[in-house]
Amino acid sequence: MAYNRGYAFLIASVFAWLLTLVLLVQTFLVSPYIGGVFQANVGAGSIVLLQSVPDGPIEASGLVPGTQVVAVATADGRRLDLTGREAILGRHETANFSIYNQTLNDKERFWDVLNEGPFDLIDEYGRAYPVTPIQSPKLTDIDFETLLKMILALVVIMVAVGIWVFAPPSYAVTMLAISGLGLSVNMICGAFLALSEVTIAPGIFHGVISLASWGGASFSFALLTVIWHFPRRITRVPVAEILFCIGILLQLNIMFQWQELPLNSFEIAHLLPAPVAVFASAVQWFNTRGRPVERASVIWFSLTIYGLVTLVLVLYSIPVVFDTPPILGPAMANVLLALIFFGIALGTLRYRLFDVHWIWLRVLVWVFAGFLVLAVDLALAYLLNLNQLQILPLALLVAGWVYFPIRNRMIEWLFGDKVIQVSDHIPELLERFSSVRNQDEIDGRFVSFLQQIFKAQEVASIDPIALEQSKVENHGLFLRVPMVTKGRSMKLVGKANGRQLFSGAEKKAADSFLRLVRSIQDGNHREIQRLDEERRRITRDLHDDVGGKLLTMIYQAPNEKSAEQAQEALQALKETVAVLEDAQETKFENAWAVLYEEMSEVLPNIQFVNEHAAHRVLSSREYVNLKRIVQELTSNAMKYAVPGSLVVTTGSTDNDDIVLRFQNDVAKRPDTSLSGMRGLTNIKSRASEMGGTVEIVMPSEERSEFAIKITLPAEPTP
Repeated sequence: MAYNRGYAFLIASVFAWLLTLVLLVQTFLVSPYIGGVFQANVGAGSIVLLQSVPDGPIEASGLVPGTQVVAVATADGRRLDLTGREAILGRHETANFSIYNQTLNDKERFWDVLNEGPFDLIDEYGRAYPVTPIQSPKLTDIDFETLLKMILALVVIMVAVGIWVFAPPSYAVTMLAISGLGLSVNMICGAFLALSEVTIAPGIFHGVISLASWGGASFSFALLTVIWHFPRRITRVPVAEILFCIGILLQLNIMFQWQELPLNSFEIAHLLPAPVAVFASAVQWFNTRGRPVERASVIWFSLTIYGLVTLVLVLYSIPVVFDTPPILGPAMANVLLALIFFGIALGTLRYRLFDVHWIWLRVLVWVFAGFLVLAVDLALAYLLNLNQLQILPLALLVAGWVYFPIRNRMIEWLFGDKVIQVSDHIPELLERFSSVRNQDEIDGRFVSFLQQIFKAQEVASIDPIALEQSKVENHGLFLRVPMVTKGRSMKLVGKANGRQLFSGAEKKAADSFLRLVRSIQDGNHREIQRLDEERRRITRDLHDDVGGKLLTMIYQAPNEKSAEQAQEALQALKETVAVLEDAQETKFENAWAVLYEEMSEVLPNIQFVNEHAAHRVLSSREYVNLKRIVQELTSNAMKYAVPGSLVVTTGSTDNDDIVLRFQNDVAKRPDTSLSGMRGLTNIKSRASEMGGTVEIVMPSEERSEFAIKITLPAEPTP
C-alpha cells in the first residue's frame, strides 16, 4: 500500500510539473516576440543586444549584437527613453526596494510599447531600427536556457519526492523534500524569466520573482535544517527551526518591503544559513566518532553540499551582494545547485542516506521515459518545422504506437515482479538440505538460498533475535527471516538487487521455505537416530555373539594355526565394531606404518618409496577402507605379480592430497570371467567412500605392467 501511495505522489509531482510546462509554453505563445536577447546596462541608460534569432524581427531590422539601444519610438511618434532597467530579469540585479520598484515602473512602460505593434529601436547614435513583433511564435523559438531549467527542476523534484516517499519517515527527510521543491520552484520561475527577451508583463514579473525568492529561501533554510538533523539531531534546542522562521520573516520583509537590509535587501537573506550550516556539519562530524557508517554519510553529504554551494556563493551570490557583476549567471548557478541533489541521489546508493535504496530509480526510469516522448516530439517539431495543430497528432502517434509498448516491455524486463512458487523449489531444497548434518552449514545454506531466491542485494546481519515468523521492515526495504536454528534471524536487504520492495508475498514464501527446511532437518534427525540405534544393536550383537564365539575358538583351538586364524578374525571384528561406533581416529602415517609391516611380512621383497610426507587423520571407517584396499592389492600381487617387481609409492600433491601408487610386472593374467574384476571394483568403491579417485592401467599385449594410482583428499569427506 505504501508503495502505491509513493507512485501516486510521484505521478502527482510530475503532473504538476507538466501543468507548469504547459502554462509556461502558453505564456510564451501569447507574448509578443521580437527574436532578441538583451542585457540591462543601467549605468549607460540603455539595453544591449546580446543575441538575435536568425530570421527574427530583430535580425530583419538590421540591429547587430553589441548595439546599445537607448530609446524606443512608437508608430504615433512618441519617444520612450530607456533606463536599462527594462531588461532586468531578477532581483539579484536590484540592490534595494527603491530600485526594484523603479524597475517595475520602467517595465510597465516598455511592455505597453511592445503590445502596441510596430516600433523603432533607437541606438546611441540616433539610428532607428524598425521592429514588428510576432504575436504567435513557434515552440522551436523557446531558448535552451528555459528547457534546461525545466529539466533540472524535474530531476530535483524526482529526487526530493522519491526520497521523501520511499525513505522511512523522518524530520530530515521531510525537510529535504521541502528543500528540493523550493529549488525546483526557483528553477521553474527562472525558466519563465528566461523566456523574456526584454521584459514580460510587470504583474507576472513581480509574481514570478516573488515565488522564485520564496523557493530559494525554502531551499536554503530547509537544507540547513537537514544538516542540523542528519544523521542525528545535534541538540534539542530548535536552532534550525528558529532560523527557518527567521527565513520566513525575511521573505515577508521582502514581499511587503518593511525594512531595507544591509548591502542587498534581496540576496543577503539567502546567505544567512551558510555559516550556521558549516558549524552544524562540524558538530555532526564530531558526534559521529566511532560510527564509521554515519561519518561516511556526513562526509558525502557535506562535500556534496559545500563543494557546490561554495562555488555558487563565491561566483554568484557574494558578487551580487557587493553590487559587482557575478562570474556565474543564474542558469549556471541553478545547474550547480541541482547537482547537490544528484550527489544526494548517488549518496543514497553508496551510503544508503536516509535508509533508502535505489528502488525509486524504477520510478525515475518511468518518468524520464515519459519525458523522452516530449523531447522526441519537440525535436521532430523543430526539424520538420511543424505548427501546433500538426504536433498534437504526432505526439499521440509517438506515444501510442512507439513509446508505451517499448516502455512497458522495458519496465517488465527490468523490474518485473514475479510471484515465487514455493513448490517449484522443493527439489532444490531436498538436494541442498537432505544430506547436511552440521547446524552451522544448514543455516549458511538457508541464508544463501533465500538470498538467491529473492535476489537480495545483501544480507545485512544475522542477529540473536528470536522470531516465530518473518516480517517486513522499513516499508519493504528489509525482510527479517528466522534462521533454521531457533533464537537467531537474518536481515535481507533490497529485493531484486535493490530495485523492488519486499512484501507480504515474500514474507509468506520465506516462512514456507523455513518450515520445509525444518521438516527436512527433523526428518534427518529421526533418520540419524534410527540409524544410530540400529548400529548400536548390530554392535551389541557382534560383540556379544560373534565376539564371544571367536574368543571361545581361540581358547579351544585344536592347534596353534587355528588359534591364530581365530585371533585374526577377532581383530577384524574389533575393527568392524570400531567403525560402527566411529569412536577411533588414526593418523595416516601411523596407519601406514602398520600396513607397511603387514605387507612386508607377506611380501618381503616389496620396494617402498616415500616421495613426500602425507598427513591426515583417518576415521575408523577410513582406516578400515584403506586397510582393505592394501590387503586386496597385496593379495593380487601375490597371485599375479612377478616376484620382486611390486613397487609401492606414497606421497602428497601440492594441495596435500594423499597419493598411493602400486605397480608391478604381471606374471600371469587373472581370469576375469570368474572374478568379474570384483576386487578392483571394491577398491574403487572404498576409495570413493573416502572422497578419493582411482586410476588403473591394465596390462596389454604391448606391455606387461599393472599400475594403480589412488588419490585421497587432504580433508575427510563429510
